[in-house]
Order: sequence, then structure tokens, then C-alpha cells
Amino acid sequence: MALTTYNEIKEQVTEKLEEIRAHKYPEDFLNELADSAMPIYNNDVISQWVELPGEDSDQWKELGYDTQKNEGGIVALMQIDLIVYYIRQFTKAWEEINDAD
Repeated sequence: MALTTYNEIKEQVTEKLEEIRAHKYPEDFLNELADSAMPIYNNDVISQWVELPGEDSDQWKELGYDTQKNEGGIVALMQIDLIVYYIRQFTKAWEEINDAD
């Protein structure tokens, strides 16, 4: 399972545009879309994390996660990086499409 590209994300946002606009809190809906892009299996998490651009890896550090206290191990930290990436990309696509209208 490959990392969802920005173009794929933009297509998803375009398809759901009316639904996002109708939502009382569009950012919540975008977060749900980002969550749905997340891989379920550890091997897919690792596979996608490897594809992340350099600036999107190790975002868990910015959020204050401590590797000594993290019970989920390295895969849980990779998941954090992935969800931060997906939330950022879905939000960026939404802003780009919404501003264009």
C-alpha cells in the first residue's frame, strides 16, 4: 500500500467537496478523510512512512512524544508522522480548492 499522493488527496477532496462544505466543521470532516487514508497493518505503515518527504518524518518529536514512554514502539511513532502528513495534505487540498471557487 503506497503513500497517498497529493493529487490523489486532491481528487478525494474534490469528490467530497459539497459534503465538506455542508459540514458544520469542515476541518473535522477533513480529519476523518485523513484518518481513512491511514494504513491498518504495520507493514503498510512502515512502507508508507518510508515514502514520506523528509520534512514530514519525525513529526512526533514536534508533538512532544517521548520514545522512552511510548508504549506503541516505533510503528506508533510512524503512524503519528503519517496522520500529521495526511491531515496537512487534506487541509492544504481543501484550502486550495475552496479558495479557487
